[in-house]
Amino acid sequence: MLWLRQEAWPQGWLALPLPLDGLVGHPGGATAHVVDEWLPVKDRPTTAVLEWHQGAPIGHHWTYDSQSSAGDWLGTSRYSCSLCVFASKRDLPLAIAWRPRLADLYALVERGRGGTFRPDWRITI
Repeated sequence: MLWLRQEAWPQGWLALPLPLDGLVGHPGGATAHVVDEWLPVKDRPTTAVLEWHQGAPIGHHWTYDSQSSAGDWLGTSRYSCSLCVFASKRDLPLAIAWRPRLADLYALVERGRGGTFRPDWRITI
């Protein structure tokens, strides 16, 4: 996972340990990869990012709007996978509305397994 803005992840940055066993090329299985990070807006507040986008030559992603091309910035608070378990409770209903077939599949899995999407959120009603 890559969080592009620190403000978008209020709980702070996560550093998850990477298991080396079983990956190709390492005595234990892992290969080394060099990843360059370029995060120009990481430490910028949301208001500054919104202001920059007003004059940008490329528009923002539709997920930030209440509906595609609305331009109202009333969509999700951060760009993420559809129905992300890390999404806010405000963002989840938007994701369900935008991807109803995917939400139906998640609900089917919930019913089949008897579990929940996450401990504090159930997709099935």
